[in-house]
Amino acid sequence: MRAYFRCLTPFALGICPAISSGGPGYARVDAAFVKSFPIPIGRSEKANLQLRAEAFNLFNRINLSSLSNSLDASNFGQATGAYQMRISQLSLKFIF
Repeated sequence: MRAYFRCLTPFALGICPAISSGGPGYARVDAAFVKSFPIPIGRSEKANLQLRAEAFNLFNRINLSSLSNSLDASNFGQATGAYQMRISQLSLKFIF
């Protein structure tokens, strides 16, 4: 059985695949829903009332960041942070 990490001669290429030091994947789905309602103001003027709902990171997937890559650290290889969780907002806009 081959060891995944072993001591090599200086400046030699190792046997580790290139992707082994990469971090976790990142996936995020954002969504927005908009509905406009026409509002008559006068004979020639019109306005719109716009209702908007937005969600960022809709499926609330945990996206890890800040991997510890120091070999002498006690938390080597562990994620020490995460990106933002789901954020949603609702807005109402009057356009004239």
